[in-house]
Amino acid sequence: MEYDRLIGEWLANGRRMPGESLEGIFIAELVQSYWQFAQGYYVKNGKKTDELPGLKVALRFLVERYGNALANDFGPLALEAVRNRFIDAGHCRKYCNQNTGRIKRMFKWGVSRELVDVAVHQALATVSGLRKGKSKANETKPVLPVDDAIVDLTVK
Repeated sequence: MEYDRLIGEWLANGRRMPGESLEGIFIAELVQSYWQFAQGYYVKNGKKTDELPGLKVALRFLVERYGNALANDFGPLALEAVRNRFIDAGHCRKYCNQNTGRIKRMFKWGVSRELVDVAVHQALATVSGLRKGKSKANETKPVLPVDDAIVDLTVK
């Protein structure tokens, strides 16, 4: 029974023992493990959801800058630096916030798998989203309702 429990924990933890080399996991390794999880999780009715392409973008920006850093060394200032890269790439404020949230969610997942220290996720949770008019990020134009004349022509 003990063997089965240990093997179960080892498999559930990405073929690592819980708590094993907590300081030693690199962000690129965390991203790889999370991406494998996400491809199975973000599926609805047998089809991949729209979350995966956005997640891929967020993780690519993260790995470009911090892939060789230890996951436990990643903090709020590093997350803000990645978020600034989203802004520099021309992403709108809402998309920057979504991608920042995706990175936070990955670290939360890493904590749940005992790959990342809980203090990392707690620290990242302190990074607030960009507020309208308070950042350099582009704002999207509001989506206006369709004119009634166009709706009438479409219905006919």
